Amino acid sequence: MGGMIALEFALLYPKKVRSLILGGTSLGGPRAVPADPSAAKVIASRDSNFDKWFSALIPFIYDVGTPQQRIQEDLSAVHKSAASKQAYEAQLQAMATWEADSRLAQVNAPTLVIHGERDRIVPAENASLIAEAIPGAKLIIIPRAGHMFMTDQPEAAHTALLEFLSAQATRQSERASAVLER
Repeated sequence: MGGMIALEFALLYPKKVRSLILGGTSLGGPRAVPADPSAAKVIASRDSNFDKWFSALIPFIYDVGTPQQRIQEDLSAVHKSAASKQAYEAQLQAMATWEADSRLAQVNAPTLVIHGERDRIVPAENASLIAEAIPGAKLIIIPRAGHMFMTDQPEAAHTALLEFLSAQATRQSERASAVLER
């Protein structure tokens, strides 16, 4: 949902966005590639036992090679800020009805679209569709990574993010220098 919010913000307030990173997100609408049906069933099955539900999600959001210690660290962090069941259901409703597909060409900020190759919640085909529609967008698909690509492949994810951010900082610095030279 965070990528959807970032994308909507970039569309509504283009002058406030210098660059955009979209990680593991969807374009919404009819062209969006849906979650693996088994994953969708687990996503929709959240009940009052958060730990049990999260454990059922693990095969769908992490790569099989991800160390258990990292997954447990995520669980600890997520557990502290988990939304109520009612709020979670509202989030699912919002994600199901949102779409940006028809507006992606309007994004004018330099954009990195980054995604885990084995994401079963938001399949990587969504990243390709987004990157193809946003002018000049850069696409990075991280091998051996699922929806939680930052946990699955932290070095690859950090490298990709830092390279993009560094390029944007250089671009901003060059723009500022050009303005000062005038």
